[in-house]
Amino acid sequence: MDQTPQLAELPDVPRPGALDGTPPLGPFRTFQAPIRDIAELTGLDLEQLAAVDRMPIAATLGAAAVGSTWRELAAMEDLDLDFDLEF
Repeated sequence: MDQTPQLAELPDVPRPGALDGTPPLGPFRTFQAPIRDIAELTGLDLEQLAAVDRMPIAATLGAAAVGSTWRELAAMEDLDLDFDLEF
């Protein structure tokens, strides 16, 4: 959910789009993002999770800009994983 209106009350929080390549926020939009990007954006130590990220592009990120490999999802079938989902 887009929380942009609430960000105005927090002057020290980066605004959506402030980081190069970060997709803009919007209501009811869902993205698949590499764990590395989530760690960088939040400042959390997710190194162990990033090492086992199931998103195939995560293994080849290198110095790719944060947000440049995010995938917008409209259905479960849009997930990019290194295994097949059974529905």
